Amino acid sequence: MKNIDLKLKEFEFSEKSEKHPDWSIEKFSLGEFNVLLSDNAQGKTRMFNTLRFLKDIHTVGLKFNNPSYKANATLLFESGEDNIFYDLAFAGEPKGDGLVFNEIVKRNEIILFDRSKKILIDETNNEQVGKFFLQSNAPVALAVKDKEYITMNLIQDFFSRMLFLEANRFAADKLSIDKAAMTLDTKGQNTGCVLNNWKEKKPFLYNEVIEVFQTSFPFIKSISIEEKAFVPGMPDSPIMYMKEKDIAKEIIQTAWSDGMLRALSHFVVASTQFQSETDAIIRPSFIGVDEVENGLDFNTLAKVIEYYESYSSLIQIVIATHSPLVCNMVGADKWLIMKRKGVKVKVFSPSNVENLETERRKIKKDNWEFYRRHIAKSKLYRIK
Repeated sequence: MKNIDLKLKEFEFSEKSEKHPDWSIEKFSLGEFNVLLSDNAQGKTRMFNTLRFLKDIHTVGLKFNNPSYKANATLLFESGEDNIFYDLAFAGEPKGDGLVFNEIVKRNEIILFDRSKKILIDETNNEQVGKFFLQSNAPVALAVKDKEYITMNLIQDFFSRMLFLEANRFAADKLSIDKAAMTLDTKGQNTGCVLNNWKEKKPFLYNEVIEVFQTSFPFIKSISIEEKAFVPGMPDSPIMYMKEKDIAKEIIQTAWSDGMLRALSHFVVASTQFQSETDAIIRPSFIGVDEVENGLDFNTLAKVIEYYESYSSLIQIVIATHSPLVCNMVGADKWLIMKRKGVKVKVFSPSNVENLETERRKIKKDNWEFYRRHIAKSKLYRIK
């Protein structure tokens, strides 16, 4: 398998605007797999939205009309033994719809690009480019595509392979008619489209997802997908059907529980592979999941988190939560605790992991045994 080329090790961000309150998140470190913990209104969702904003800037571009806007993002990436520093300052254009950029890129403390000082290094021969012109309304990682600019290509590639899953509860009757989709949208509304394409083009991925889905819900006998109009007069779209072991008729996707669709989307986003010109397996660079626990029972939540963690050596993954259940399922060494005061946000690593781990294991054992004894595996409520 092809591992990700970059991992985000440190992140810092600030923005100012006359139209909205200022916002800043102080520098913090990330690992391969982290659980971001906080109460409500502490900045978890906004941080994910900020990362999605940076992704959009580096991939599809954005319409932006706010001349008073100013922001600065500082990212430190790791690539093998190399460290890549990326400082990205940007602001709303004084006139027009867009942003103007000013960046610095370093690799192991060597400056490869500095827009203000007009420095650009050709990495294939380690020579400075004498004269060059780059448009100011696109970041360098998007504007420079030639293969000799290796580090810029790595940065752009990192942003292009970021995936996010929002915190919303999934509604079974909200479908996306994106028949060509190979990756999940942020709301999970195109899950049927993605799985339909995987079934044809990447059957091993399709089978992997369906297998773990059936393991999570043992009453499922089979899953099928049919292209038909969800509403008369609308274009055909892939619609999923489920066959349960104790129900004769197939169950259309609109009758599934929101929690089942949410769980399926978790498995899809973790299993995603990107298209490549070769046979190389290309995974997402980063997955951000907001409020992972939404709609999931204790048992399914445990399987979802275990599934994410199993991919963390290949994909950098951050799942956000304010549920103590998730704390019970993930070691304290992987926690990031977020706190906000006014417009300033800080992210802390636990100060005493050993004591936290002892307490966490006890709570996990007690909660899990209680759930199994009285709810999930209880003989008291077994249907005969």
